[in-house]
Amino acid sequence: MASRFPTVHLYTHMGESLRELLHRLCPEMPLKIVRTDFDTLVPSDPTPEDVNALQEAEILLMDPNLMPPLMYHLPNLKWMQSTWAGVDSMLKHLDKTKPLPSYTLTRFGGVFGPAMAEYVLSNIIARERRFHTQWENQAKGVWYREGELHNYRPLSMLSVGILGVGDIGKEIARCCKTFGMTVW
Repeated sequence: MASRFPTVHLYTHMGESLRELLHRLCPEMPLKIVRTDFDTLVPSDPTPEDVNALQEAEILLMDPNLMPPLMYHLPNLKWMQSTWAGVDSMLKHLDKTKPLPSYTLTRFGGVFGPAMAEYVLSNIIARERRFHTQWENQAKGVWYREGELHNYRPLSMLSVGILGVGDIGKEIARCCKTFGMTVW
């Protein structure tokens, strides 16, 4: 029996986990993993098998750093959903001598703010309190009770500059302000 949903093609290093998640959310949606063995940030040229498999794709869920060599070679594509908050890695490869691709491009925005804010705050605290040095000392069995390890600034004494006020930057600013930091 044919599905009432079009097949969603997955071309991402997160293919297996996304397939499991999408299957739980919509079990009747057909999903096809094209490839998953990518480095997360390094662009990768598609194999001829990848290109052949993606030729039929109408809906594509993929990492945008993988799209540049494919962006003008997917004749049936109607919608490309990025797995990242940004699509800059794709847009900077648009060929100004060609018309824009006809498919819709959407980004995975509005979900990374809390995780990135936690990451930023944890790194600020780790640097201010010199966690790396403390871990090294702990491994050596050395326990300093004075000096620079105990001479740190509380978060409320810090100022932070945030470049960009998208979803992620706004959440980082909100969290920093919660701890009394000055945000620029």
